[in-house]
Amino acid sequence: MHISKAAIRSAPLLSAAILMGILYGHPISTFLAREGVIIGDLRLMQAQASLAVLQRAVGVDQASAETDPAPSPVAAGR
Repeated sequence: MHISKAAIRSAPLLSAAILMGILYGHPISTFLAREGVIIGDLRLMQAQASLAVLQRAVGVDQASAETDPAPSPVAAGR
């Protein structure tokens, strides 16, 4: 069986990549998960701020907006 020179040359690189994945895979995935949570929180805060701006522009009272149910589409269409 003949093994190509490219396969022989890439074997140490592949071995190093596998070893790096084993040694550092978990810390990297933990870091990425933590960053994902931070980004999700920032997007949620941005959406809440945008909603507050829209409510203020429309003139919705903040206290009543939290307790009043949303109008149903059926009632709005009448």
